[in-house]
Amino acid sequence: MIYLVIAVIFLHIITLPITVKICAKADTDNGTAKITVKLFFIPIYSKIIALEKIKKKIFGSNGDVDPEEQEEEKEEQADSQAKTGAFKKFLSECAVAVGKRIRVRDMDLAALIGTGDAAADAVTVGALRIAYKQACCYFGISSDGDIRPEYNDTVFFFDFFGIFSLCFADIIFAVCGALLSTIRISKRRNYANVAE
Repeated sequence: MIYLVIAVIFLHIITLPITVKICAKADTDNGTAKITVKLFFIPIYSKIIALEKIKKKIFGSNGDVDPEEQEEEKEEQADSQAKTGAFKKFLSECAVAVGKRIRVRDMDLAALIGTGDAAADAVTVGALRIAYKQACCYFGISSDGDIRPEYNDTVFFFDFFGIFSLCFADIIFAVCGALLSTIRISKRRNYANVAE
């Protein structure tokens, strides 16, 4: 009887949905971006990032870095990728499989975009509205969002809120699927090598 109770509790825990809330804000007036992650309404991660650091990572450092240092960094990255290539590939397959099983419960987006050019503002805001509505339709969410242009100033304000859920059973299923696909690939390769 005790085994039955333990099995029922275990099945309940496995099918319990893990709810994650993600809030992301970026504002060029303050020069900061904030990311907050909540698990079951409990904050587990919060970080404030300076937008200048993000710009440097995206657009590069404009030639301030020594070319020899860049070559050394590339060699170190190549060595680390060679050492952990198979394991990283397996982890990326697991992450993709888990990502496919994530359910989007709710999301909302508010953005104010101003590039200093009215035509660019209109095109950018229109494209973002279309992309956001298509994402909402894909996930079955009725949210209009609030994406507006700012024609008089150069500004970027971004406020995203989303609720995502995933079960432990989904994670187990995704990892087992990635493991089986890895085993099948390795068997096929061995067979192909023998056949040649």
